[in-house]
Amino acid sequence: MKRLITIFAFLIYTSVSFANSSFEPNTLGGNDGISNKLIASLLEDQEAKAVLQTPYMAYYEVKGKVSGNKMKFDDIVENRSFPDERLAALALGIAAMANRPAFTTGSRIQPSAMAYVVFYTDKIDAIALERRMHLPTSVDKEPNTTAILIVRNADNSNARDARITASTKGRRDGSDIYVFDLAI
Repeated sequence: MKRLITIFAFLIYTSVSFANSSFEPNTLGGNDGISNKLIASLLEDQEAKAVLQTPYMAYYEVKGKVSGNKMKFDDIVENRSFPDERLAALALGIAAMANRPAFTTGSRIQPSAMAYVVFYTDKIDAIALERRMHLPTSVDKEPNTTAILIVRNADNSNARDARITASTKGRRDGSDIYVFDLAI
């Protein structure tokens, strides 16, 4: 029985490794921190393909904490920034825009969420214009960078969540994606 479990665990581990091996290491497709299936469920096929394959300049995981009745994102858990961490403050600012209500069921289990902020060197043209939002910065230039904010809520209760909209109807947890064009 132990041998069967060991073989099964090995097969699962190697299949996960092969699934991400077709992507470059500094792309969302090759990043183990966020699921490729989540990105594919949040975007159209061509948009998801472009986001998963395009190398990023910086990647930040920001943990959400419950404060009062809101979920606030203010703690960077992991960062992968090339060549340095110069975009960490901007990533926290973008993640803070995703403040959302924190719904509980009266249990002791606090709701949780993670925000993933990804900066690309250039604009990603494959993303539809109606999905993009212009984010003004202090730099007086045309937007030259795409930043993506992905919010993944942990579904740790059976409560019905009011965050569910027409765009997130298939995802019970209310996870969502936001695309920003900005000048750096």
